[in-house]
Amino acid sequence: MTERGGVIYSDTAMSRRAPNPKELQELVGKLRDYRLKRGLTEKALAQRLGIAFVTLNRWLNRHTMPSELHAYRIRHLLRKGKGA
Repeated sequence: MTERGGVIYSDTAMSRRAPNPKELQELVGKLRDYRLKRGLTEKALAQRLGIAFVTLNRWLNRHTMPSELHAYRIRHLLRKGKGA
């Protein structure tokens, strides 16, 4: 895993199993809490994750769910944020 310009990239294949829909919903809920606690706009959070604003907005409004790669990036951001 490397971070360039605040965007997280996976260097290796993820060894974790693919998350199920319930896990993804919980992860998106944690992401929503992370954003609100830090006073981030959706645009700012999308930039931190290296995704388009509309993609994040669709997750937060439960129209779509993150891919496995995006779930990995979200988990990394949430772990990193606990120390901040």
